[in-house]
Amino acid sequence: QPQISETHNILGQNVGNDKKQTVFNWSPTMRLQYKFTKQHTIQLRYNGRSSAPDVQNLQEIISVTDPLNLQYGNPNLKPTFTNNVQLNYNNFMRESGKSIMLNLSYNNTINTVGNETTYNPATGGQETRKINLNGNWGANGFLTLSSPLGSKKLSITSTSMANYSENVSMASATKLPTGQTVGGGKITTSTTTLSERLQINYRCDVFDFSINGSVRYLKSGNDQKSTAGAMGNATLNNNRETFDYEIGANTTINLPWKMTFATDFNWRIYTGYSDGYDRDLAIWNAQITKNFTQDNRMAVRVKVFDILQQQKSIMRYVSSSSVIDSESNTLGSYAIVQFVYKI
Repeated sequence: QPQISETHNILGQNVGNDKKQTVFNWSPTMRLQYKFTKQHTIQLRYNGRSSAPDVQNLQEIISVTDPLNLQYGNPNLKPTFTNNVQLNYNNFMRESGKSIMLNLSYNNTINTVGNETTYNPATGGQETRKINLNGNWGANGFLTLSSPLGSKKLSITSTSMANYSENVSMASATKLPTGQTVGGGKITTSTTTLSERLQINYRCDVFDFSINGSVRYLKSGNDQKSTAGAMGNATLNNNRETFDYEIGANTTINLPWKMTFATDFNWRIYTGYSDGYDRDLAIWNAQITKNFTQDNRMAVRVKVFDILQQQKSIMRYVSSSSVIDSESNTLGSYAIVQFVYKI
């Protein structure tokens, strides 16, 4: 699909500096699937997407109203193009009750629009200019294996995940009084995530019970160089690692008088975060349900969440320019009464 972007400036710093850009946007797609049986399939997907630069970013000058924060565009920006490839494999073996689910994916972005910043010590301000950057990509793998243990009442499920990504940005440069610029250059931030979760389930007519354990490892770092000085041009030690552990159990018990009791407990351990973020959390939820009809279509349910009042969300966010540890308070301990009617 052809796209023409035109700007006609009648006010401001870009008066008379009209711009026109013609690009061709396209979104190729491909899907291949092969069925060995209804429960045994493999599928390959590809899709791409192009997007033209924002018209404002094509201006020579975006904003110079703040002398300490001058912002410039780039009329030579190229369109951004994103590629995504995904492979899915599923196999459910009905006779044995075993199953395999595999997902592999890869993505990359060409000509990402980023910022190039130069700091001026003489004025205390900075200049920012839009540029195209390359080198952003990521790959992900997900595997789930499930199998009965001896009988169909007892089963085990393993879920494995691996992710790797690289994000590119520009380090800030410094403009010396001589007019020479030092520092700057590309920074590549890499993030590796590995996780494993193991769950064992037992099911019978009276109750269901399961226990689970998981570990999640995250490593992030970049190749930023120090500026000239005592450290020379050494690579800074920017590698950071975290480990998240979780152990839990849940059960559902069928009681007399058409009543059901269910509860779950999870113990979470966070390590490797910034000071004040490493901690242990115990999360306990419970519910009881009373059915009123023979076919169980009508019920009243009472749920109580976070009985121990320890629920918090602790996350690490990694970008090409920062690593942020965040802790968020959730709703806290609360109860919900539900009336359920199945149509």
